[in-house]
Amino acid sequence: MRLTWLFGALFITTALALIHVQALTHFLYWKYLWLDIPMHALGGIAIGALVAPLISRRHTLWFFLSCATLFIAWEVFEYVGGISEGPNFIPDTTLDLIMDTIGCLLPYVLARKLLWRSA
Repeated sequence: MRLTWLFGALFITTALALIHVQALTHFLYWKYLWLDIPMHALGGIAIGALVAPLISRRHTLWFFLSCATLFIAWEVFEYVGGISEGPNFIPDTTLDLIMDTIGCLLPYVLARKLLWRSA
């Protein structure tokens, strides 16, 4: 089951990377300002899917702390890289973190039903 799960996580991560590259190449983040929102949700799904096999059912708090650490690290990367600047920095970053968290809930629920059922 873990191997199937990891292939799914790899697929989601690859899809996220391909969409991100296309969005950067064609300036879609600037053309469609809302695109950042579903991308953060998809990023939350990808991170949750990658973290889930590393955590057992008994360590739910570690799952969310690990995901949150990665979410915050990404926002720091955006800030240091000058990607998220301007007057909307706080609301944009807050929305990004909310969407990341909402995204990681899907792999969490699926992991409880599928991946961690025997743990």
